[in-house]
Amino acid sequence: MRNTAFRVFFLIAFLGVGAAISWLRTPANVETAPTSLLAKASPPPEPKADEPAHQASAMVPISNRKPNVLPNYSEVVAEAAKRALAGDGRAALLVVDGLVRCLPIKVQFGNKPDPRAAFESELESYRDPPQWLIDRKRSEFASCSGFLNTDPFAGLPERPKGYESIRFWNDLAYQENDPVAVVQHAAAQNGIMTGTADTSTLQATQAEINKSAMTGDPEALFKIGSLIADGRVGQDTLSGYAAMIAACNMGYDCTTSNEFAYGACSAANTCPQGEIYTDKMRNTIGDTNYAKAYRLAQQLQDALARGDTNTILQFVRLKGALSIASR
Repeated sequence: MRNTAFRVFFLIAFLGVGAAISWLRTPANVETAPTSLLAKASPPPEPKADEPAHQASAMVPISNRKPNVLPNYSEVVAEAAKRALAGDGRAALLVVDGLVRCLPIKVQFGNKPDPRAAFESELESYRDPPQWLIDRKRSEFASCSGFLNTDPFAGLPERPKGYESIRFWNDLAYQENDPVAVVQHAAAQNGIMTGTADTSTLQATQAEINKSAMTGDPEALFKIGSLIADGRVGQDTLSGYAAMIAACNMGYDCTTSNEFAYGACSAANTCPQGEIYTDKMRNTIGDTNYAKAYRLAQQLQDALARGDTNTILQFVRLKGALSIASR
């Protein structure tokens, strides 16, 4: 029974990486705020169209790598919660990330007389887990330990249901019109990720995608691109890759430390040493298509810099939806 419980704990905690979970979690239906102004993004120096921004390096032994350093999530959440209640939608998403990572640990071990000892006992009872997973779980436990003995929401205005609600903070980010939260809300609508949404849902989702894209927010742009690059979702998959390349050029973290982009290999610290996501895209779509996507990315960045709505919206078209203007 203990092995079963621990396997469940591992599964919840590992799959509960904040970016991935919040990407698919649907906020409650709330009225959207007016679109924000376009962020003026300066295009990067133009490299050769057939060359990526960075070349991948060879693999190196896992033992020679440093694991991703996790923050003290109790401190992160405490500070982010205050900013979120003051109107910072991106801070609300930081709270979501911390809760997704740490609530399973609090539920599993928070009521134990000695949480650390209970955690280590579970580790010992699990049969032959890979060392990277053991190291990762210990790092996650340490980074979430503040949730076991302190309340990161202490001092906030009283709320009947408290603040340990992922839904509450996701809704708040969406209400505050954060571009990433808007994309997450769009992606979570019925049938969008599988290409089976009805016309009404497609049109409403397209409007949200358009609104988020027009902000020029690099993280939102990357997540929009990851949607459009899926042939079930986007009208032109190459435009999706272009949006992701543009996001990387504009400052989004496209290194292997980004668990949203790299998934399990980032958590396991097994990604190719020195690789960035544009390398991965080039390996996925080939040199010719990558060169086309890179040229398109430069066009998108230029359009964002000059506020060219018509051009920007051509990059974010959902399959089956009209590319209606941002609302």
